[in-house]
Amino acid sequence: MSKFFEGNITRDVELSFLDNGMAMAKFGFAENWKTKGDNPKETSSFYNVVAFGKLAENIAQSLAKGDNVGIDGRLEVNKYKKNDGTEGTSVDIIVNFIGPSLRFAYAVPVKNERAATRGYTAPKYETEEETF
Repeated sequence: MSKFFEGNITRDVELSFLDNGMAMAKFGFAENWKTKGDNPKETSSFYNVVAFGKLAENIAQSLAKGDNVGIDGRLEVNKYKKNDGTEGTSVDIIVNFIGPSLRFAYAVPVKNERAATRGYTAPKYETEEETF
């Protein structure tokens, strides 16, 4: 089941490649939210985020620590062994879709080469200030 998250990237994107050549991007993410009730408090939930394939490559080229993003993905709970021998639990978001939040910044989409080779031509955008 997919869920939407909005928050900030907390660690720079690490791009690596699996044995089969598929790209994998990993980074930290914090979702900030306010509790409800008589005494609301702001709190954060922290996640590891993982993406694969061309999406991973595009993330590594486009996003960095501190960026505010929206993520559509699924949660995956993983158990691991800590250095002290005890068992730990991590909650990862496996990305289906990600994009910069346009609440605090603007973005100019640039098609990657693969889209261009399929005969796709990016539309031209014009504003009063400049032409893209």
